[in-house]
Amino acid sequence: MEINDNIRNEVGNKVPFTTPDNYFEEFSAKIEQLLDKQEESNQVINLSLWQRVQPYVYLAAMFIGLYVSITTFVKPSIQQKQKEQELVELAIQKELLLDEIDEYALYELLSYNN
Repeated sequence: MEINDNIRNEVGNKVPFTTPDNYFEEFSAKIEQLLDKQEESNQVINLSLWQRVQPYVYLAAMFIGLYVSITTFVKPSIQQKQKEQELVELAIQKELLLDEIDEYALYELLSYNN
């Protein structure tokens, strides 16, 4: 408490912040000037055809790039899986075919191929 009392004695109770002279009298005039400048800057700007279409062209290019990258990386893996599946099916068919052949038919098949 002694420290707070010493600070109050040194500084006092006066407010250290003040407003500039004629601030509130000039305030409305400054706001009107700023609004006039803003109205001048809100004029319609004529854009060329390219400037109007440019964002849509860039958006289309992005989607085309996305499509190309997906087909480049995803499609080969899908094709590889399909090829593997076909090989598995062929192996199963060969296995089933060999199971159905009896020994004599296998002997005949091998003898004709040689």
